[in-house]
Amino acid sequence: MPLLDIHAASNAERREIYRNVHDVWGRGLTVEEHVARRLESVQHNRASWFAGCVSGRVVTSLGVYPTAFRLHGCVVPGIAIAAVHTVAECRGRGHAPALLRWVEEDYARKGVVLSLLYSDIDPNYYSRLGYLRCPALSGSVDVPSMTDLEETGRLRLHELSKTDARRLFAEQYDRSHAGLPLFIDRNDDYWDFLFQKDTTDQFFDIEEMTGQSVGYLRLGRKVVLSDGGQPGGTAITIRDLALPDWSPETWSELINEIARLACTCKSVRIEGWLPHTAAASALVSITPREDEITMLKPLASTMIIDEHTAASAEHFHEIDHV
Repeated sequence: MPLLDIHAASNAERREIYRNVHDVWGRGLTVEEHVARRLESVQHNRASWFAGCVSGRVVTSLGVYPTAFRLHGCVVPGIAIAAVHTVAECRGRGHAPALLRWVEEDYARKGVVLSLLYSDIDPNYYSRLGYLRCPALSGSVDVPSMTDLEETGRLRLHELSKTDARRLFAEQYDRSHAGLPLFIDRNDDYWDFLFQKDTTDQFFDIEEMTGQSVGYLRLGRKVVLSDGGQPGGTAITIRDLALPDWSPETWSELINEIARLACTCKSVRIEGWLPHTAAASALVSITPREDEITMLKPLASTMIIDEHTAASAEHFHEIDHV
């Protein structure tokens, strides 16, 4: 069997990678449209791409995103692995595990201590490669009619410009996550990147009626498909959320305000990545995600991610997904 040549992808190989992954992540685009979209993407341009070649052909590939973590109060360097792919006729030969192992060892030598990925396949595949499955939950609730909603009288959503949101979100994010043993660290560069993603998203300050900020929301939209696969309206998606107070009263009022917003834009559902708190579960159906499953792997022999620390991953946000 020819040897697998693993290395950082050249520009030409990167185009080849994008052509290869079209079969999985094409999103209804033609191959050329898909390649062009990825070449222009803020997100994909942030990654370093690696190729595994046989006889000069890219047969397996993945992307690596720089990702720092806050672990027990300390910032630690990490990576997020994305778009692990092997061309169909070369699967089952161990190419992807070999590439992943090469990349992990390369970054470990550079001081990276933690690897994150979101699995779209059976997570047992990555468990066998040393990754720990973490809680990965999604919540959804159908939007009632406006006549069934009440003015809460205590909270309101104040829409922000991107500039104003950029100033507020960083402070509220740290405040909301400070009590967790593990969360994704967002420095200034990372915040700048997040605000370049998904430019149609809306940003909101969660305010008390006094004007005091108690958190923030970043909301997106997506098409809801019916059981027959046809478009069945739109859903408001909670892309990012900081809420230091997860009391049942605050959460109930927040969901009510999001529902009021959903009614005004004729959305039929609210959904998003949400933790399994008592308050959230009382109002929203919280279930394990079937894909985008959060998995972590220590790359340093001295690092141990225990069950309690791994449970913090249920507070990871969709906007951080790679």
